[in-house]
Amino acid sequence: IENRPQELSHANGTFAALAWDAASSRLWLASDSLGGWPLYFVESAGILYFSTILEILLRIPAVPRSFDFAAFAEQEAFCYPLGDLTLYREIRVLEDSEYLCLDPSGARRGRYFDWSRIEFRPLSMEQAAAECAAALTAAVRDRAPRTTGAQVQVVLSGGLDSRCVTALLHSMGFSVRAATLRIPDSQDNHYAKRFASVHGIELIETPHDTD
Repeated sequence: IENRPQELSHANGTFAALAWDAASSRLWLASDSLGGWPLYFVESAGILYFSTILEILLRIPAVPRSFDFAAFAEQEAFCYPLGDLTLYREIRVLEDSEYLCLDPSGARRGRYFDWSRIEFRPLSMEQAAAECAAALTAAVRDRAPRTTGAQVQVVLSGGLDSRCVTALLHSMGFSVRAATLRIPDSQDNHYAKRFASVHGIELIETPHDTD
């Protein structure tokens, strides 16, 4: 995304992106077009801290943190704070299609994609399903190894999403090894074992320990 954040509009799936332009001392951070993969950041004493995991930032002593009661109220009402808020006033999160650029002159935020410009197309259920399947397949292929037949490791919870991703990798010719938690009387665990058995996928089960 170096100096061309608009190119991210062609990316698929969820992601958090980073690019460093050494020639201009410019750092780019960006979230995917849906904001599905959070990227948290905070600037303190001239240093930018960022992470895809909020708890990591909270473990850094230099990161300021003031509890935001307004954000807490939004989370209780809507299950998440609105906008770019987090539970801490100083820490923000990039929203959908948003990027942050930091260079010696300072930081600026912008968007590389505008959802309001999307034209709605009337599609049948079959057409919509086919387009969604094609988009998911493309996202999995872009993240898979470039060598056909290479071994890939997946976490197979047994839910529909993990089964779909695992099935696509298997159909693309990769050697799939799956890992799952063995939870007694779990429907997902039952589906994971049945799915692995049907497709001939090695399944590594780890007992679920709640202690």
